[in-house]
Amino acid sequence: MNNNVLKNKKNSKLVSYMLIALSFLFLIIVTKSMYYDVQVAGDSLSQANTDLSNKKQDLDKMNKLKASFASNQDIAQTINRFNVSLSEQDLIEYFYSYAYKTNAGVSINNMSMEKWSKNEMGFMQSNINLSVTFRDEIAMQAFMSFLTSSSSKYSFILRNFAYPFGENNKDFQVNIPLKLLYY
Repeated sequence: MNNNVLKNKKNSKLVSYMLIALSFLFLIIVTKSMYYDVQVAGDSLSQANTDLSNKKQDLDKMNKLKASFASNQDIAQTINRFNVSLSEQDLIEYFYSYAYKTNAGVSINNMSMEKWSKNEMGFMQSNINLSVTFRDEIAMQAFMSFLTSSSSKYSFILRNFAYPFGENNKDFQVNIPLKLLYY
């Protein structure tokens, strides 16, 4: 009988070891996906913290740049030239007001404006085509200076320009393709 009890004890120990091993294996199988989920969440958190750190550095750089712009009035005025509200009516009034107020031998014949688009620098841009009749070259030069002056309301860029050179005695018509930058 002693032999049977000893055998039963060995079998019960073996069964308990097997039960523990199976329980451990079951635990690993069940929690494996949870472990991987924790790993993925940790990696995502690490990536998010890295991105946050980079964004904070970018924000610090932008704040320093903003502070330097605020302290330098020339830079602030140059930047503010691009901060305009744009409407076709405002542009028409801008061009025609020059022609009427200055009485400088400038007559605006036609204006067309293309739909705005965003350029590679992040500015909004619009192409404007003007058809203008000038009394003489001096009137034309004054109007071009008005358009491209750093103190003007809008920031125009001449895309290309050609006119009948040397015809000083009579009025001449010029097409002026402009690009307007704003944000």
